[in-house]
Amino acid sequence: LITKFILLRIKPMSVFLPLLDANGADDAVLAALARIGPLVVPSTLTDVHLPQNASRYILVDTDSPLTADEIISLLDHGADKVILPLALAKDFVGLVSPDRLLLLLDVASVSAVSDRIRNGVSGVLIKTPSVDVDFIASFSRFFTGSSVHVLHTASTELPTRSTIRALHGANTTLVIPASFLTLSPTDSKQINVA
Repeated sequence: LITKFILLRIKPMSVFLPLLDANGADDAVLAALARIGPLVVPSTLTDVHLPQNASRYILVDTDSPLTADEIISLLDHGADKVILPLALAKDFVGLVSPDRLLLLLDVASVSAVSDRIRNGVSGVLIKTPSVDVDFIASFSRFFTGSSVHVLHTASTELPTRSTIRALHGANTTLVIPASFLTLSPTDSKQINVA
């Protein structure tokens, strides 16, 4: 019975996380994505209509002019987590449960993360101009026991299945812009969510 309870409490890691982007996604795609896992929603797009059952992580980037009270309000009004840049995360570690915080890091600032910050968040979202699976795998060891997500910032190309599989094999999750996702068959511009 205990084993059964433990198995029911473990959530499988999603193969990818969808990022709502300015190009958007239609309602049918959003509904499907909401069933798969949390949606990453930039703080500049929080007024977008999401499906009622949608779990969401709010991405607060360095150019988002949100105050601490506004960030807490996002959590109070249904956001599962907030993804904060290192400068903001320092102010929230210890004030907000680690389960509600993810750290936003540019790949260049990886070495600036202290043990206090690492232990005060439940994971990290790495923004990187190129996906180096070996580097990301070695970095994810620093965040053992935490979720590690990867956002490829310089690409306008679809991620390959092999890249998605390699990152998943390294216990990391690729963040894919929702405009790259479709319910239709995969083509040169969009990947089928299945």
